[in-house]
Amino acid sequence: EDFDFCKYDYIVDAIDTVSGKIELVIKSKEVNVPIISSMGAGNKLHPELFEVADLYSTSVCPLAKVMRQELKKRNIKNLKVVYSKEVPLKQQGQRVPASISFVPSAVGLIIAGVVAITMMIVEGALGHYSSIFAISSICYVWASLFYGFQYFMAKRPWPVLFGFILHGLAAITMIVLYIVSNVCSWW
Repeated sequence: EDFDFCKYDYIVDAIDTVSGKIELVIKSKEVNVPIISSMGAGNKLHPELFEVADLYSTSVCPLAKVMRQELKKRNIKNLKVVYSKEVPLKQQGQRVPASISFVPSAVGLIIAGVVAITMMIVEGALGHYSSIFAISSICYVWASLFYGFQYFMAKRPWPVLFGFILHGLAAITMIVLYIVSNVCSWW
């Protein structure tokens, strides 16, 4: 209640509890600050299946289902989320979903890219936001390398190759935009 959300340009929800997520979404909507929420990454092994969407257009993800139900009760009509259509692995005797190290970090890179791009659109490509371009460019280059590595390890390489190409194009675009933003700031 004492936390001032108005001071922030964007809110990233990476909270593990549903109650915490709901409270953060409600507060951000009250003060009209954009928010992106991470859905379930537990028991998932394929970071290439994560995507950005509105909460109400998600499927398969158990956490997204619970969030849809709870936010609908609270009359929240939209929420940008990162989620996966991958069915979580079931492990006998496991009560709490577990995460493998590279999946949450891939989700974090996706979220960082969304925030960076959104802030560039809102604030323009000048000033201190050029550093966000650099960070997001690095994220896209890293994701491209990750996809490239997966291409050689995959049983069905074509979807991975497609992701590699898309992330490579995104990385090139981000690097060009970073250079252009720096050139524009010099003038």
